[in-house]
Amino acid sequence: MTKHPWLLERREKNGTRMYYLRARVPKDLLNVYGRKEIKKSLGTHDRKIANSRIKAEAASLQGEFDAHRRNLTGKKTSDVTKAELKVLASKWFQAKEQANLDDWQALDEVDREPVRDVIRDDLVGLSNFDDPNVYQHISDEADALLDRNGIVLNTSGWLYEHLVRLIHRALIELLERRLARVDGDFDAAIETWFDATVPVQPVELTPSVTGASGSSSMTLSSLIDAFMDDPGGKSREDKTNLGYDYTFRLMKEVMGAGTLVDTINREHCRTVRDALVIMPPNATKKFPS
Repeated sequence: MTKHPWLLERREKNGTRMYYLRARVPKDLLNVYGRKEIKKSLGTHDRKIANSRIKAEAASLQGEFDAHRRNLTGKKTSDVTKAELKVLASKWFQAKEQANLDDWQALDEVDREPVRDVIRDDLVGLSNFDDPNVYQHISDEADALLDRNGIVLNTSGWLYEHLVRLIHRALIELLERRLARVDGDFDAAIETWFDATVPVQPVELTPSVTGASGSSSMTLSSLIDAFMDDPGGKSREDKTNLGYDYTFRLMKEVMGAGTLVDTINREHCRTVRDALVIMPPNATKKFPS
């Protein structure tokens, strides 16, 4: 099982192991907490129990971070899709890659060879995604990217985790290309999608209307509301409605609540399916937000 980046194992004086949550306070919340790190006992000596408890505790803490951010900025969580985040990460990568090329060309031939060992060391360190320091570095990059683009995401949500992993892959790709340039290969590219230039389409947030052509321009959110308000659904049991609510909330987070129904395609459906597959059992209890 993959170790959670905030899980800390410490050996006590009596020789037993104790497990804790240890998380760095985000830079933008340092004034709120007045310290750089949060540490909390998980109350167990058992690794399996600790792995179970850390997920709930981490989700709760992330929700706390988000609440503080909303109070500070007054911003609401943005409607953004997985595809839009991918384009955002691609543009970020391209800017970083251009800066790397400029720096490389400015180096003298004699200075380039020692760079090889430095890059290899950086690759080894960055490859450990579960290292708290590595995860913090990647999430800092993701937070800065979102902030520059005026996007607010739930940091305990699936979309934020998706962006963090995109940034992680991008950072590794940047290092791999730098290493290839040391060997004279200026065309190396493992993950070529980072080089794509696809414009981000703005999310439609206008109310549901019918266009002149007769085609529906109802948004996903409006369609879901219409389904839930259908008088024929009054006979549904509460448990069934809870199941619908979970699925619909996930659909709106992944596809975007303002997405027009007419524009939903197979890629949207695959994205929702992938999100459902990776969500843990009792996700609504573990991640109430």
